[in-house]
Amino acid sequence: MSKLLQIHPAAHDGPRAPSLPRALPAPRRPSAREPDTTLRRRCSILAATHRLAEALLGARRDWLDSAPAWLADVAAAAGMTHVGLYQNRFRADGRREAVLCAGGRPRPVCPAGTSAHSAVLCFQATGLSRWETVLASGQLLQGGVSEFPPEEQALLRRLGVRSLLVLPLLVEAEWWGSLWLADHDRERVWLPVEREALGAVAELLGAALMRERRETHASDQQWANRFLRSGRIESLGLLASGVAHDLNNALAPVRIGLDLLKDKFTDAEGRQVLSMIAESAGRVTDIVQQILSFARGGEGKRVRIDLGQLTKGLIRLAQETFPKSVHLRAMVPGHTWPVHGDPTQLYQVLLNLSLNACDAMPSGGDLTLRTENVELDEAYVTMEPAAQVGSYVVIMISDTGLGMSQETRQRLFEPFFTTKPAGKGTGLGLATSLAIVKSHGGFIRVETEPQRGSTFKVYWPAAPATPAAPTLGPIETRPTGHGEGVLVVDDEDALRHLCGRILARHGYRVFTAANGAEAVARYAAHRGEIELVLMDLLMPVMDGAAGIQALRSLNPTLRIVATTGLGSERSATEAATATVQALLAKPVNSGDLLSTVARVLSRNPELPAHDPHGGFCLPSTAQPQ
Repeated sequence: MSKLLQIHPAAHDGPRAPSLPRALPAPRRPSAREPDTTLRRRCSILAATHRLAEALLGARRDWLDSAPAWLADVAAAAGMTHVGLYQNRFRADGRREAVLCAGGRPRPVCPAGTSAHSAVLCFQATGLSRWETVLASGQLLQGGVSEFPPEEQALLRRLGVRSLLVLPLLVEAEWWGSLWLADHDRERVWLPVEREALGAVAELLGAALMRERRETHASDQQWANRFLRSGRIESLGLLASGVAHDLNNALAPVRIGLDLLKDKFTDAEGRQVLSMIAESAGRVTDIVQQILSFARGGEGKRVRIDLGQLTKGLIRLAQETFPKSVHLRAMVPGHTWPVHGDPTQLYQVLLNLSLNACDAMPSGGDLTLRTENVELDEAYVTMEPAAQVGSYVVIMISDTGLGMSQETRQRLFEPFFTTKPAGKGTGLGLATSLAIVKSHGGFIRVETEPQRGSTFKVYWPAAPATPAAPTLGPIETRPTGHGEGVLVVDDEDALRHLCGRILARHGYRVFTAANGAEAVARYAAHRGEIELVLMDLLMPVMDGAAGIQALRSLNPTLRIVATTGLGSERSATEAATATVQALLAKPVNSGDLLSTVARVLSRNPELPAHDPHGGFCLPSTAQPQ
C-alpha cells in the first residue's frame, strides 16, 4: 500500500450518494482466519444499516437529533471507536469548513474528555485543502495515520485518530458533507466488502437529507402561500371597511327619512310600505355588520337569539345563492330553546358549515339544518372534555355528499388546512367556526364516512330562563330640546340635511358644516349659540379627529358626539382619544340620535356607559362644567 492516503473513486449516478467500488487489489494477503472475520463484520454492518434504514424511514423533520445513537450503532458494527457526521458551510472569508452536527463514541475506549473530531474543521486553515478537493469530487478517503502526508498526520495524531474512513454525502448531486469513521485504537485496512456496506450507509444518509431538504422547501412554500393568503385577507378587511362606511352613509338617510315619513303617512297602506322599507334597510344593516365581523373579527353584543328567525334568514340566503341541485331543508321546532351569544358570529358559523356542505355535493344532494334540545349529564361530560353539565341546543347541519376519510377528519379544524383545489378555499372557515363556538362555551362534533355524507353537530349553550317581563307603562315619548344649538358636521349632504330636520323638528337650533374646517369656522362665528357638535369622523379637507382637536382648542368643555360608518374598534379608540362624550355608529335612526343628544346635553352623571341602541358614551378628559 502506498504511504500516501489511499483514494478510491466513488461511482455514483446523478443525485445518488457515493456507491463504493466492488473490488480493489488487496494491500496484503489475508490470513486463513480473516475471511470469516471480514464476512461477520460485513454482516454486522449490513444489519446496522438495516436498522438505520428503518429508523430513517420512520423519522421526519429534526431526525439529526437522533442521529448520534444510530451512527454509533453503525460504528460499533464496523469495529470503529468514533463516528461523526459533518455538514459543510462557508465562512465569511469564503473558505469552506466542516461542522459536526452528529457524532459520538460507540464504546468508551478513549481517555475521558477525548473528542472524536474537532467540532469545526476548516479545510484550508488546518492544511486539509486536499481533502476538500477529493471529497467534493465524490471520492472517499481511507487509511491509517501513517499513510497520510506528514502535515495531515500531525492533525490526526492530535485528535487521537489511528485509522480513518471519510465518505462524502451527496444531496441532489451536491456535496452536503461527510461521514467520518475513526478508530483510535489501531491502524487497520478496510476491505471492499466493508467499504461497500458502509457506502450503503452514506447513501441512506444522503437520501434522508434530500428528503428533509424537499420537505423544508415544501414547508417554506406553504408558509409563503399562507403569508400571501393572510395578506389577501387583510386587504379584504380594509376593502370591507371602506364598503361598510359607504353603505352605512347611504343607509343613514334612508333610516332617518323613514322616521320623518311616519308622521306624514298615517293610513294603514302607507305604514305597511314604510315598514317594508324599514325591514329591508335593517337587513342591509345586518349584512354590513356581518361583512365587518367576518373581515375584521370584531365581536358584537351577546344577546338572546331565536334560532328560528336566524335559520330562516340563512335558508333564504342559501336559496338565492346555492346551486339549484342542492335541496335545502330547515327543521327548527317551535319549542327549541333560545341561545345566548353574538348573532352575527353564530350566523357565520352556520354559513361556513352550510357552504362546506354545499361544496361536498358537487352533483347536488340534500342539505338539512335541524335543532334539538339536549341536557348533558356527568356521564357525557366524562367522554367530551369540552362539554359541561347543563342545557344545550344542538344545531345539526347534514349533507349527502362525499364524506371524509379518517385522515381528513383528524386535520379538519387545522388553520389553513383545506381539501379544496388551489384558489377555492382559505382553510380558515372551520378553524374560525370552532374558535367562535368555543368562545361561547360550546363544542363541535363531526360524524362522517366516505361517500356517505357528513353531519356537523354544534353544541351551543342554551340561554338561561328569564323572569316574566314586567307590566309595561306608558310609552316614553322621544326627548325634545329647548332651543339648544347643535352643529351637524357630515360630508354626506343627504345625511346632514335629514339629521338637521329631525333635530329641528324636536326643538333644537341647527347649524351645519360639510367638513372639519368648515365646522371650526361655523363654531367660531356662533360660539355662544352652539352647545353640542355632532361630528363625523371620516371627512375630506379636515377629518373629524382633527376637527375635534381644533374645536377643543377653542372650547375645552364643548360637548361633542362623534359618528362613524366603520363600526370598528379603531373608530372607538379615535373617539376616545379625541375626548368625545358619545359615539354613534351609522346608520343611526332618529330615536338613537335624539336620545344621545338629549343625554349628552343633560350632563347626567348617572348615564349608562353603553347605549342599548348603538351609541355609547366614552370617558372624556374634558367634561363640561
